[in-house]
Amino acid sequence: MSTERFHTMKAVELRTGLSAHLIRVWERRYGAVTPARSGTQRRLYTEAEVERLHLLAQLSQLGLAIGQIAGLGTEQLRGILGRGAGPKGRAEGPGGGARGSGGGGAGGDPGV
Repeated sequence: MSTERFHTMKAVELRTGLSAHLIRVWERRYGAVTPARSGTQRRLYTEAEVERLHLLAQLSQLGLAIGQIAGLGTEQLRGILGRGAGPKGRAEGPGGGARGSGGGGAGGDPGV
């Protein structure tokens, strides 16, 4: 039996600052994470998935388009975030240049 700890959607919302709706959109549209399901079909997230969503949220808030970063590995996301802000206060995208708007939409939900 696995000893891995799973997190509920509510816990993921609290830890990442993302809404449940946005998390589901990022799962469906971009394949950002693929959570396990409970016996009642509730989403269950691993610690690695929570970290990944948190990184995606941070980068999206910095102006990177979720469609450009969702397919990157977690280490790549950490690297981009670690490089900090690029020109005009924006984080540099995977190609090294600043990316356009992909976040900061209405209601504080980036990438919808």
